[in-house]
Formats: sequence, structure tokens, C-alpha cells
Amino acid sequence: MTSPEDSDIDVALEQRLAVYLAQHPDYFDRHPELLEALRVPHRNGAAVSLVEKQIAVLREQLEGTRHQLTELIAVARDNDKHSRRLHELTLQLIQARDVEEAKAIVEDDLRGRFDVDTVAFCLFSDRRIEQTGTLDAEQGALLDSFQELLDKAQPVCGRLRRVQLSSLFGEQAEKVQSAALLPLKAQGLSGILALGSHDEERFHYGQGTELLKQLGDVVSQILVRAGG
Repeated sequence: MTSPEDSDIDVALEQRLAVYLAQHPDYFDRHPELLEALRVPHRNGAAVSLVEKQIAVLREQLEGTRHQLTELIAVARDNDKHSRRLHELTLQLIQARDVEEAKAIVEDDLRGRFDVDTVAFCLFSDRRIEQTGTLDAEQGALLDSFQELLDKAQPVCGRLRRVQLSSLFGEQAEKVQSAALLPLKAQGLSGILALGSHDEERFHYGQGTELLKQLGDVVSQILVRAGG
């Protein structure tokens, strides 16, 4: 119910007051006694002092900052862990004597230490499938569906079309819920390293791909070296 005092509120005066306070944020520094006198509504309906309200707001902001910091620390630790694993994988790959041994090292390491359920290689040459793994040579037209990935030379993550899943992962395709495609490009080499996961959240659109890019670059150079 509206009180007589409420009906007499000067809206124009309130607007001028709001403008004045916005232009003079130090006003309450000069008049600290008003902070305890002013009352503002709280979410639970009770009135609290302006100081209490400010403290509550600051606590909410601090909690949000803590949450963001916790997430950043977790991401940093995860990146550091994967960087060490990539370094160890690189050292192993340097010892590979041929392409098949290099591929075997990559597949074993990714499944064992990078939480990847299935790994597939597709190497293209002269718009023909030269070395396919699970990809049938008669399905060479699928190269067109990967051409944009190869041209951009950047990994992509997410869900693949059924025909791509089947061609890349063969019998394992039905279990793959998310995948990462790493373009393999180096002198004399063009192809894809496909990582599949049974977890639909393992590889998702929008996640960082810098580590995957580094992995693709390392594998590309090692395959060229091992095949030379």
C-alpha cells in the first residue's frame, strides 16, 4: 500500500540526486554517518544497511573471482600435464625406424596416456588414398570432405558425420561419440590423424586446440623423416 510520503516523492529530485551521486562517488567518504542510516532492500525482503549491502556484493564478486581462478589453475595444470606427455611422446617418436613403427608409437601413447579410445591415420597423395588404415581405397571421394580441414591446417573437434566416422574408425565408429581431427601436412605428406572418444564431451567444438596443433606438427615431421 502506498504511503502519503511515497506519493509526495519528487521524481525529478531523485533523478538529480542519482546523477549527483554518480558524478561524486566520494560523497559517502565525506558523509560516512549516512551509510549506517541508509537502508536498502535485501533479496530475502529484509532491509539492510548500505554497508552490509556493499559487503554482500563484494562477497559475491569475490566468490565469482575465486571460481574463475580455480578454473584457470585447473586448465593450466591440465595443459602442463599434456605438454609433458607430448614431450615424452616426441622423444619416443625420434627413435622410430619407419612409418609403421612411428604410427604404432602414436597409437599406443595416445590410447594409454591421452585418454583417447581409438586412433586412425589417413594419408593422402595426389587426391588418392595412399595409406589408409581403416579407410577403403574405393572411398577416395571422402578426401573432398576433408579438404577444407587440410587447407586450413588447424585441428577441429566435435561430432563427425556418420560416413566420416565409418570411414575413419571402421568397426569402432559406432562407439565414437566425439572426435578430434588433426591435419598432417609436411613436405610430401598430406593426411589426417583422427582421435576418437567414447565420451561425447571429450572433444567438443570450441575447446582449445593449440596442443593438438603441436601434436599434429610433430607427427607430420616424424612421419616424413621415418618415411625418408
